[in-house]
Formats: sequence, C-alpha cells, structure tokens
Amino acid sequence: MADNRASQVSVHKDGRFEPAHAGPAALAGPIGPAGKGGGMGGKSDGLMMRMPNAMALGDFVGDLRRGLKIRQADLALRAGVSRQWIVAFEQGKPTLEVGLVLRTLETLGLEVEIKPRDPPPAWMIKLAREAQAKQYALQVRRRARRRTQREAERLNRLAMNAPKGVVDWD
Repeated sequence: MADNRASQVSVHKDGRFEPAHAGPAALAGPIGPAGKGGGMGGKSDGLMMRMPNAMALGDFVGDLRRGLKIRQADLALRAGVSRQWIVAFEQGKPTLEVGLVLRTLETLGLEVEIKPRDPPPAWMIKLAREAQAKQYALQVRRRARRRTQREAERLNRLAMNAPKGVVDWD
C-alpha cells in the first residue's frame, strides 16, 4: 500500500507539487510553493486543501512527504517529534497535540488557514438567534425598568412641586 500511495504527489523540476490522482485527498489543481501554483483558488496561492478530518490531513501529509522523498525519521527529527508520532499523524490519529501538528506542518513548509463556512452550520445559526433573542429581552427589561424609574422620579417631582393638599399619598 505504501508503494501505491508514494506516487500520489508529484514534484516538478521547478519545485511545484501536483497530485498524481483524483482520490478523496487530492487537490483541485496544481499546487506548489507560494506564487508557483494554482491551488483551489482564494487569496492564498500556497498548498490549498479542505481537511474534513484527521485521516484526510494524515493522508495528505503522508502523500506529500513521500512525494518529496522524505523519510519519516528525517521529518520526525526536523519537527522535533518521534517517528512513531509521524506514523500516528499519517494514520490520522485524531488525538494528537495540536501544537505538534502545526509544527510538523510548518516543517513541511505548510501553513494552516482557517476561514468560516458559508453558510455556517444550522446549530450555530440557532445559537446566534437564541443569543440575540436573549439580548433583546434583556434590553427590553432594562428599558422598562428605566421607564418605570423615570416615571416614579417624574411623579415625585410633581408631588414635590404640587401645592399643599393636592397630592395625597395615603
């Protein structure tokens, strides 16, 4: 299986990387160092790929490493992790430490870019609407409290300025 996957990323003579197949971890177009490849569009022109889970990220990193002809031990040494950790990363272990994942990606010359989904997930929209409704209800209660306080102050001023005997509070 490792031999089959080793050809999934091709390295061109000019330094560009390109996926060699159209599997689930493949990229949408040519990729490469900043300014050299197409990527999936957007503002960044480096390596671009949507990572739905840890397995896809591990597959991508393993394919890239093999395409660059870098041994796991060499990558581990440069990233400051063990070879077993690299194996776990490439197998898609979802509980790896985020800092080490980021450091390994940086060692490979990759950076992580996070952008919001459009549209956001339904649960997030629901929570935002609930929070807005709570905020609005709080504002309405505060306005009502201020209005009643202002009304009480106005009545007190009227009572203080009224002629004797006109206002009877009892």
